[in-house]
Amino acid sequence: MAEPADQLDLINPNLLTPVARQLVALIGIEQMIALCKKRGGFDLYIPKQGESSLLSEILTPQSLTALAQSELAGKYTYLPKADRALQQLRNIAICAARETHSGSTVSTAFNLTRRQVNNIMSKKREEAREKSDDPNVEMFGDE
Repeated sequence: MAEPADQLDLINPNLLTPVARQLVALIGIEQMIALCKKRGGFDLYIPKQGESSLLSEILTPQSLTALAQSELAGKYTYLPKADRALQQLRNIAICAARETHSGSTVSTAFNLTRRQVNNIMSKKREEAREKSDDPNVEMFGDE
């Protein structure tokens, strides 16, 4: 099974806010998620010199440099709280992992119970049925 950092490749950046997408383009999704977890819901000052004790505790030196060289440098940028988006992104990664791994393996990898993984998969199948004209779509998918 892929490591959690590798699973971030499964995430569709189009599910993110415009600011979050801009950050993904600059520093990558893993660094953007780390930033959202620590500073989401606040105005974030992006220094021009790349030196910020707050940001250096969260981001890599390469990410700090990328931000300092971007159009965001020297400005305050509102970083939205991303709990729901992060949960949705986690669920996408879970569904993708579940296609090739057992429920037990996936639940362990994501630190969830087997029931939680099953509920996430059930919701995915329900959404697929709602989008389809055929009410039996994925009715008999594995649990």
